[in-house]
Amino acid sequence: MPKKADIESMPQQAERLKCGTRIERIYDELRDRICLLVYKPGTILKESDLAKEFNVSRTPMRQALQRLQFEQLVETKKAVGTVVTGYKFEALKNAYQVRIEILDMVANLAKRTYSQVDIDGMEKLLVRTATLNRAKDVHEYWSICNKIHEVLSRIIDNQTLYDICNSLYYKTSRNWFHFVDELWDQNIKTLYSEIEEEIKPMKIGDTKGTLMVRRNYILIFLSHMEYYRISNGTDFE
Repeated sequence: MPKKADIESMPQQAERLKCGTRIERIYDELRDRICLLVYKPGTILKESDLAKEFNVSRTPMRQALQRLQFEQLVETKKAVGTVVTGYKFEALKNAYQVRIEILDMVANLAKRTYSQVDIDGMEKLLVRTATLNRAKDVHEYWSICNKIHEVLSRIIDNQTLYDICNSLYYKTSRNWFHFVDELWDQNIKTLYSEIEEEIKPMKIGDTKGTLMVRRNYILIFLSHMEYYRISNGTDFE
């Protein structure tokens, strides 16, 4: 039996969970700022300034930044500090290709179907996407895309595989906002079509079919991104 002194008290457990939740919130906010290009590539993130903004000590802030570094959204440079990383098209293309290959794996390993709650959630996202045709809202677009990723990832039971999928999603997603505004109508039409097509196999219990739709739309999005890159003569960084 563990010694009494080795067992966390309820207040200790609560504080540890509270700290974990706080780090998660900070990480989510900083990740969103990077992906929405509030923090553009090359931006220096000062640990002390961020700790003051979020009203935390430097320890949880450092942990949040370390997680961003693991996701390759930031890097530590000697004598500079934590810097938002840049991204080249070829590197992004390679990451997208890995995402596609992993989706194939997830589809083949899936042992259960999506629930009615998942289907209802996707139908609500379809309604939210329709409103973007009338009112341009990049943050809402970002929120919908994240929610699709969350719903479709729920059938991944392997935690390691889930973490890899999640990491690749955020690694590739932040390039959207270089061109999503300029190709707004096309992107919204594509997003609406994707959700609509993913719901169909979900309703008949075809998990693999749902993920294959996702796979195909990643390829479509990649072609949109390459079109933008060629048309504008940019490599994103």
